[in-house]
Amino acid sequence: MGMHPEFNREDAFLLVDMLFAQDKLKTLSQLIEKKLVSSESMPAWIPFLSALEPGSARWFKTIDLLKVNIDPAISGGGNISEHSPLEIVSSYKGVSTLFDRAFFTPENFRNKTAIDYGCGVFRPLGVAVVLFVNGLDRVFAYEPFPLKEGFAYVSLMQVMNEMLVHPGKFDYSGIGESEIIRRMHSLDLRSLDVKFQKLAAGETTTVDLGGVIFTNRIDAVPSGEVDIHFSNAVFEHIPDMGEVSRNLRRITSPGGVGYHIVDFVDHRYYDDSTLSPFEKYYDGVLHEINGLLPSELEAAFIHDGWRLKKSRLQLVPDHFFANETRSKVARYENAPVAELNQHINGYEFRLAAA
Repeated sequence: MGMHPEFNREDAFLLVDMLFAQDKLKTLSQLIEKKLVSSESMPAWIPFLSALEPGSARWFKTIDLLKVNIDPAISGGGNISEHSPLEIVSSYKGVSTLFDRAFFTPENFRNKTAIDYGCGVFRPLGVAVVLFVNGLDRVFAYEPFPLKEGFAYVSLMQVMNEMLVHPGKFDYSGIGESEIIRRMHSLDLRSLDVKFQKLAAGETTTVDLGGVIFTNRIDAVPSGEVDIHFSNAVFEHIPDMGEVSRNLRRITSPGGVGYHIVDFVDHRYYDDSTLSPFEKYYDGVLHEINGLLPSELEAAFIHDGWRLKKSRLQLVPDHFFANETRSKVARYENAPVAELNQHINGYEFRLAAA
C-alpha cells in the first residue's frame, strides 16, 4: 500500500495509531505528510481502515504485518499476537474432524508423533506447542527457510504467557486446563534464545524443547515415526509436489494420516482486493505460488501412492467468473469452472496399501 521500507520507532507508533486511535484517517494524513505513505494509496487505505474492527482476524494480522515490516526494533523483543497459531490449530481440528469425528482427542493423540510441515518463519513453534499441550507425545515443526531474527523466541513466549493466563483458550482436544499447564511446564525453555542464535548461525539444525522440536532440515525427522502430518497453506507455494510426497512418505508411520489445507487463490488478491481472486487465470502471473489446479496437485500425490479425500472448504462466488470478460491464458483455458472456483480445500492423506 505504498509504505516506505525505512521507518524509525516514532513512525511505527504512528502506524499503530492507525489501528487503535479513534481518528485513524487523521493519523493517515500525518503519515502522508511525512512521505511514509503515498498519497496515491489513500483510496485503498480509507475503506480498509474504516472497516477495521478491533479484535477481528484482519486486525490481528495487520498488527503483525506492521511489526514485521515496519519496526525493526520490535525484533529485539515485541508483543506478537498468539491469534494466528490458535486459528491454525482450529483449522487443523476442523479439517481432521470432517473426516474423523473422534480424531482431535487426547485418546487419539496419546503416544503419537505429529509434524507441522511448513511452520513459518515468524511463529515456527506456536502451532507445535499448542498441538503438544493437547496431548500429542511429540511434535516436530519443520521450516526450511531462515527464521526471522527475534520473532521465533518472542512469539513463543507470547503464546506461553497467554497459555498460563488463559489455558482454556488452548484446549482443542478436551484434555483439560490442568493438563495443558502440566504439559506446558514440561517443555525445556532453558537457554532458548541461545539455541535460536545457534540455529541462525548454522551451528545446529534443530531446537529441541523436549516434546516439541523445530528443525530446518526434513532429514532430521526420523523415518517412519510421524503418525500425523499437518500443513496450512503451504503446498500452493512449493514448486515440486514430488519432493513433498517423498518427504511425507519417508517420515509417515504405518497407518499414519495427514491433514492439509491448500489455498488455491491468487495470493495477490490478499494485498489488492480490486484484483480477481484468480487473476492468475487471466494474466498468467504466479506470485509466490506454483499455480497448480486442484486436480494437478491431487494427481501428483495420487500418482505417488497416496489416497486422498477432499472437502471444498471455500469456493469463489460465481459472479467473479460470470462478470469476467477477459480470456484465460492457455494453461487454464480448458479447465471447468467447477475446478477453477476452488479457493480453499482440506485434504486427508493416507498411504495406499502396498
